[in-house]
Amino acid sequence: MKTSKRLLSLLLALTMVLSLMGNLSVAAFAEEVTPTVVTTDGNDQPTTPVTPDEGQTTPANADKSGGETPAPANGDANAEPVPAEGEVTTPAVAVPKLKDGVSPTASARVMTGTPYLLADLQYGRIFDPVDGKGLLPSNYYYERSVDGGKTWDARIAFQEAMFGQTTIQITEMKAGTYIYRFYASYDGVNFSTDTWTLTLTVEDDPTIDISIFVGKDYTGGYPVIKLYNVTKDTDGNEVLGGELKDVFLYSNFTNTPAEGEDEYDVAGGKLVDNYQMFYTQLKAGRYAYRAFTADGKELGGMTLDLPTGSNVDGGAGGGNKLYLQCNSFYVSTKKADNTYFTADQYHVRLACPVMGCDATMGTPYVNGNYTYYPVMLYAAGNACLYNAYAYPDIEGYIFNSAINLTFNAGYSAANKAMTLNPGITLTVTAPANATFGLYFQWNNFNTTEVEPETEWTTSADGKTKTAQYFISKGSGSYTWRLNDATHVTQAGWLGQLKDSGELTYSFADGAATDRISHDFSNLGSQVINRDEADLQVNLDPSGYEAITGTTRIRAYRHWQLINSDAANIMVEPDFHWNALTGDAQIKPVNGGNATANWADVTPGTQDSIIAVYYDSVDVNPSNHGSHGGLFPATNPERVAVMVVGGTGTSHGTADADVKFNKTVGSTPRSEAWDYNYDTWFYEANETNPALDFTVNATGSVKVEYALAATDNSMKTTVSGFQTVSPDADGNYAVPLAGFNTIGNGKGGTVILKMTDSTGVSYRLVRVAKVTITVENVSNPGENIMPGDQVKLSFNGMYRGIDKISGVFNPTALEARYSVNGTEYSGKLGQYQRMDNTTVTATIPTDLTFEEGKATVDCVFSNGYTFGAMYSKGAPFTFLYEMTDAGAGTNFSAVNVTFFVGHYADAVVKVYQKVNYDVNLNITDDNGSTVSDVTVTLTDSKGNVIAPNENGTYTLGYGVYTYTLSKNGYVVTRGSFSLGSADAANVKDGVLTVKTAVLPKVGENAWDGKTKTEPKKDGNGVYLIGTAAELAWFAATDGKSSAKLTADIELAGYDWTPLKKFYGTFDGQGHVIRNLYINSTSNTLGLISYLQGGASVTGLGITGSVTCTNNTRIAQAGGIVGYMYDKASITQCWSAVNVTSNKHAGGIAGYTAGGSIITNCYASGNITTTSKNECYLGGICGSGFSNTNGATLTNCYSIGDVTGTSGAASYLGGLSPDKTAAHYVDNCFYLDGTVSKESSKYGVTGLGTAKTADEMKTAIEANKNPFNPQMLADLAVRAQEIADKAAAKAVDNLIDAIGDVTLTDDCKAKIDAARKAYDALTDAQKALVSKLDILTDAEAKLAQLKKEAADKAAVDDVIAKIDAIGKVKLDKDSKAKITAARAAYDALDDELKAQVTNYNTLLAAEKRYQQLRDKQNANDGSTSDSADGKTDSKTDGKNVKSGNTADNSHLTLWLGGVVVSAAALALLARKRRQDA
Repeated sequence: MKTSKRLLSLLLALTMVLSLMGNLSVAAFAEEVTPTVVTTDGNDQPTTPVTPDEGQTTPANADKSGGETPAPANGDANAEPVPAEGEVTTPAVAVPKLKDGVSPTASARVMTGTPYLLADLQYGRIFDPVDGKGLLPSNYYYERSVDGGKTWDARIAFQEAMFGQTTIQITEMKAGTYIYRFYASYDGVNFSTDTWTLTLTVEDDPTIDISIFVGKDYTGGYPVIKLYNVTKDTDGNEVLGGELKDVFLYSNFTNTPAEGEDEYDVAGGKLVDNYQMFYTQLKAGRYAYRAFTADGKELGGMTLDLPTGSNVDGGAGGGNKLYLQCNSFYVSTKKADNTYFTADQYHVRLACPVMGCDATMGTPYVNGNYTYYPVMLYAAGNACLYNAYAYPDIEGYIFNSAINLTFNAGYSAANKAMTLNPGITLTVTAPANATFGLYFQWNNFNTTEVEPETEWTTSADGKTKTAQYFISKGSGSYTWRLNDATHVTQAGWLGQLKDSGELTYSFADGAATDRISHDFSNLGSQVINRDEADLQVNLDPSGYEAITGTTRIRAYRHWQLINSDAANIMVEPDFHWNALTGDAQIKPVNGGNATANWADVTPGTQDSIIAVYYDSVDVNPSNHGSHGGLFPATNPERVAVMVVGGTGTSHGTADADVKFNKTVGSTPRSEAWDYNYDTWFYEANETNPALDFTVNATGSVKVEYALAATDNSMKTTVSGFQTVSPDADGNYAVPLAGFNTIGNGKGGTVILKMTDSTGVSYRLVRVAKVTITVENVSNPGENIMPGDQVKLSFNGMYRGIDKISGVFNPTALEARYSVNGTEYSGKLGQYQRMDNTTVTATIPTDLTFEEGKATVDCVFSNGYTFGAMYSKGAPFTFLYEMTDAGAGTNFSAVNVTFFVGHYADAVVKVYQKVNYDVNLNITDDNGSTVSDVTVTLTDSKGNVIAPNENGTYTLGYGVYTYTLSKNGYVVTRGSFSLGSADAANVKDGVLTVKTAVLPKVGENAWDGKTKTEPKKDGNGVYLIGTAAELAWFAATDGKSSAKLTADIELAGYDWTPLKKFYGTFDGQGHVIRNLYINSTSNTLGLISYLQGGASVTGLGITGSVTCTNNTRIAQAGGIVGYMYDKASITQCWSAVNVTSNKHAGGIAGYTAGGSIITNCYASGNITTTSKNECYLGGICGSGFSNTNGATLTNCYSIGDVTGTSGAASYLGGLSPDKTAAHYVDNCFYLDGTVSKESSKYGVTGLGTAKTADEMKTAIEANKNPFNPQMLADLAVRAQEIADKAAAKAVDNLIDAIGDVTLTDDCKAKIDAARKAYDALTDAQKALVSKLDILTDAEAKLAQLKKEAADKAAVDDVIAKIDAIGKVKLDKDSKAKITAARAAYDALDDELKAQVTNYNTLLAAEKRYQQLRDKQNANDGSTSDSADGKTDSKTDGKNVKSGNTADNSHLTLWLGGVVVSAAALALLARKRRQDA
């Protein structure tokens, strides 16, 4: 009864809740949460997120099959969808709108897997931009619906191309009807209220309307076109099939003329706008055409895939519009006898790798001196490239080529000239016991070996052999290969040879011999950051195929071994194919400059598991350069595994659905997991890593799995198949921990085997172990807390998508993770190793900690790789369809996005946030506390922090920046950091932080605001005596002159430079103190630009100038940012620290040729924020060339000049200018002040480096008015340099320690470094950068000493036990046993565990006791003597113990003394005797 009442109460409560909810849709509870995408820029800062509109989420169970979809409710499939409830339709700012006259809807039909190019959108035919702006591909966004507009995917943007221009496109991999809704936006927030909606019908086998535009032939008439089917001969080569009869139609693609169109012979075409037009309807597929002149001469033709790829450059051609142009190829060169080549002396081959065919050339004809080979070719600009080859048919000449030809649509016939040259002879010498090969690359993945013209001849000593090759002059398409039985194969690229010559190839002394090396350290300068030693094979995306007959399987190395990113002349290593199980027959094939990179595989009766890997290879061994190197063998975990179905097994259709973590919009990828491109990553520290999947099967299904893994010796093993069962929801999980104990322990391949009513099938999944490291970016070295930025870095990741010449060209990859609904990404530079990527994210601040728990796990999940690339239209299928013809260079690339892989979750341990109540202790330069200071305190994100009511600040760990200001003091800026170590300094709940000193200033100090117009003298020169007057003058047009009448105190307030100065500025020996500039403006100094003819003289200045502009025109100087020709600075000094991205100097930043600096000195430090190019000098920077700059006379610099160490780090103690004429007299700089100069050119500037003493002498001799100031600054700098030298000497001693070993030499080095460090002053100690290495070395040495002592103690015990030998009942055995026991008992527990023969001691003790007990039993004695004699008697009788157990090791604590049981027995006996 009570239970019923409770249930009734619950039902009533639920009813009330539902009634309060009103009309809230139940569907709201089923909405899929769409994450915000946060992309980090180069500084790991989130940029503006793109989020779906309110109401635009997709239900979790939405149909994404791409099947037939119902029309919208109004019945119009193309109707504009009604805005979702809550969608904002009125933007706050001006946005693009549809062009007048453009329909808001459109429809199109496309073949599955073929990109639909959005040319109208890209080329501005749909939306009108806002006035003054254009529209780029990145300004377009789209939403996608697969259910007729009922639900929509999140709104996403097209990716911006990394370089060049490509057409934006959409690709669908499944047949169906898709609706795309397009928007335009400039900021990803405010979108066009107009939309353009495209309904795209995607079909597997569509019928396509084809329009053929035929231009004139070489006769001036229009040719006739015939279409043919394409078949294959018995060798698999394409041949012309039957002609398609009655295939041409009228322009409306019917058999009856369109309205207003006259009847005509459709087979003869119709002239429209200078083209003879032919119309037809064809099923998508492969066809051939041939052309004929009006009088029947053959004009040749081609074989095409219809529809063709579209032209991405916006020109005509491609898709369903075929432009055919007559091009005649001829040789323009003369033969040696001064006559021209005739048809029987040469022929032309026109290869079209894009279409996978050679064009059929027409009948040659003669016109004037030349013989022409005509062909009616498909002209589609960048969408179809050709390689033309002219071949001689007479001796003495060699073929020549014209590569990557493009032909644009046009109705006029055209000619293409080629040349035929005499070949050149290359004489090759190679080791007699080696195999040498020379190869020619026709196009990507299509390379053939060149046969030598002569037989190989062996030298007299039998060590070398020589042969001659006849090769094409000046060709860069040749490669070579050298291998023997001992060394790593060598290969490389043959330079373009202009004349006959000789080349010798050999294995140098020390040449690599480890063919399975996994060392990446000997790679070229670019590929060292690219190579992942990966491998892909082109069997099938599942990794399994039940092939029939012999099938050629191709394997390829990644990173590709190419001579440059553009030329793509490639070589491959030596490959190995191993049948792990089954009876398939494998016949290796050399596919180009390679060994066994292909294999012809014939199935046996059994299902066969095959593994393939490649060896290391030394590419361009004499000069690795940027793209060569000693490339390692396959990383063992990336050895490719495949299953070839046997003929004796019935194969079925069941398949495993391995889930991606994320899908993003339209992609040219299949949604099925792909063995080549996808990897399932598991984390090294996961307790129970597993591969998750579901199975699609017919009827009941048995699922099994096996693990294939390879060790470092390249031996691959396969475990036996084990059955795996689904959970209640049908999900399967394969445990991956087994990979930890097989192969190299880093992963391999999971082979999934499925058996259902249709038969047996397989799916293979690549698996790799990755180590994820988490770093606290906000507070390095501290515990991670809510709100901290963390950086995830990886070891063991793979791209999956690699550069494949002519197919893939990835421009950028991103590693993506989500946490609490927000997605973060880390961008990877083009072609970089995936391990080089990092993801920076912010730990949520709303994490919940369980009561009493100090930590909580924050899980980064949904990890995957997202990327963008230029590629072929359907790139992901091309690898599996590649033939021996290879792939042509692809100038018709489309820009596609993709996602691959499944990352392991990253678990971050997060600690409770720690805050301090912080008090700022502000003092003046006398150490007295300063009160009532205006404090601006900001955190690392720039947020201003307000104080508490009591004046303290509540602050967590991190770096804080402050600005202190008060009248009568210099504005002071500084920073401090808080961390766990500060907890020890908290007193009475408050942490006191001492700030930088707040210096006092004199009278008339500036307040940072006031501007007062100064008076003029009789000549109209402004007389400036206060900072307020100087600030007023800086705001003028700079066309007046000025004099200082007093020293000026700017007090560290932000200074805005005088923009341009045309007059004369005379400091009259006065000083401007505490100049402060920190700005993103590009040209900074007291004055920005000192114009030609303007001058500054007699001025001293102190302070700092920082230019944070990151462009190439960032220029900063202590006095002026930029000096023009004929500008001059004389008798000035600067103690200003200057920082700039490009140009910086103590007096001037950028100095043009003809500018003059005389009698000046600088003592400030000069630095750059650039990563490479910079122009820095103690006095001035140069122009944009280190041969152009100011002319210096009597100039001195004593400040540090610090560059980037890059090749373009142009530095000088005075100026980076290397022109000697620009240094007139007495140009000196302090020795040792220039560092991080050009790695290529060294210190480029001139002038003379002098010691401090030499510099002092030079200054005193120069009689400069500023000598006292110069000498005072020099004394300070001299001491600084001495301190640095002393600290550096200690650092050198620390470096000399090297690896810490337990030797006298190592101890002496450590002691010497410690002694030297202890002798330094406190200031010098602060400059020692390697103290931690010294302390670590001391600790390591102490540890080694302890370990040695411990080992000696353990060894001593072991030796004592070994010394016991055979146990006897005598004093010697007893003494040895007792000594061993005592030594063992003296060890601690950890060392006792290292005594390997302890059981021997126990056995000896036991044996000794047994012998004593036996003797006692025999003679009735209780003797404990070693010689068996009775040592204790009672009334002349032996006393026996009533306890026969072995109590020899039983001990009791009596008053802190260990007493054995035997001793207690003796004591008791003694007492009885005494009694």
